[in-house]
Amino acid sequence: GPIKNGNQIFSLFNREEQENISNQLKVTREFKTNWEAFNACIEGANSILSPTATNTLPIHLNKILDKYKETGYMDDSDNLGVYDSYGIMSLNYCVKAIELLDQKNIGKQEYLNLFQPHCLRYANLIKDLLYPDGSGWPFGRSVGVLGQLQYIIFLEQCIFHQFLDISLTTWARGAIKNCIIKMVDLFWDEVKQWFCF
Repeated sequence: GPIKNGNQIFSLFNREEQENISNQLKVTREFKTNWEAFNACIEGANSILSPTATNTLPIHLNKILDKYKETGYMDDSDNLGVYDSYGIMSLNYCVKAIELLDQKNIGKQEYLNLFQPHCLRYANLIKDLLYPDGSGWPFGRSVGVLGQLQYIIFLEQCIFHQFLDISLTTWARGAIKNCIIKMVDLFWDEVKQWFCF
């Protein structure tokens, strides 16, 4: 929530530490890839720490949206048709960054609306590619527990924001359950008590 007296986390830091956190969050880098989504999250956090400061979140969100315009997917290789988990990861980060905006922010719903069609396209893609037991994630470079986590989080966000119709929402709820069970079956290390990345 907004930084104010009594904030449970931020108030634990001394003034120097608070300034250091604020200054770190003012730094964004020039990215031409899906990493731009990280800038969006940084600016989302900045909108909480410095609500009166000029916020550049729309700049970063628009850069990510541009990556989906050609085909509707995040193409990680100059529009050669490489649709991997970075498309979902970028949607996850951007939608989460939008969630950080204050409810009174007039652009919040507008940006959610802009991201909805891309989220819907990926939700349908997952539905087509996922086996009923929660396995079948086909994308490279994040296969395994990270890929599982990304599309579990993605489907949860789609449900939360009511991006999906009733039929797809019903499917997504069941898919999330199956994906979590499969993730535990495949990647949970009982001895070390952690997910084996």
